[in-house]
Amino acid sequence: MELKRCRKSEILVNAEVCSAAARQFRALMALPKDGLMCGPKSRSADLIEQNFESCAALSDIPADFRLGDLTKEESSLVAEAIRIRETLTEEELLRSLKEFVWTCTETPPKLPPMPKQAPKP
Repeated sequence: MELKRCRKSEILVNAEVCSAAARQFRALMALPKDGLMCGPKSRSADLIEQNFESCAALSDIPADFRLGDLTKEESSLVAEAIRIRETLTEEELLRSLKEFVWTCTETPPKLPPMPKQAPKP
């Protein structure tokens, strides 16, 4: 019984981290790819890559687990994480992150336009 509870907890944590990594990935991909704030963006990409490993851990969920004692919310969370794992491959994620970081670090920053000063009388 203890092993089953531990396994359930592990699967739910992996599902939550996987879902969060996918949300973070989508948010990062929506950011401008210029050179502003590249350091934090690059570190975010590293964190997303690391967290996305939780999606791979969901590939070996026993079939009888999902039929077990999950609440509706837990079932929904696990189903969402499995959908993410099936639709966003690790290869695609890594390629996109690598491209994003390269573009971010190689593109000169676009600075906001300087306000025009009124001529001195």
